[in-house]
Amino acid sequence: MPLGDLGPQAGRRAGIKYLLWGSGVVKSKSELGHLVELIHSDSSPVGMDAVYVHALILDKLQSIEQRLEGLERQEAQEPG
Repeated sequence: MPLGDLGPQAGRRAGIKYLLWGSGVVKSKSELGHLVELIHSDSSPVGMDAVYVHALILDKLQSIEQRLEGLERQEAQEPG
């Protein structure tokens, strides 16, 4: 079965838990502990600062978009 057909499914590899989603592997919560601590909020009913989390996501997406545009410009300028 291709990974894209698995949906969010827990998998175990060498004792490490991962979520398989699409064709990528999502890191476990323990591997992202530094980010969890960064976005955690005791005053939020969901335990995180949702506005801050969304800002982080949008900032990263903007960075990825800029990198992609640069790569596309570079490819367009290459001969052949």
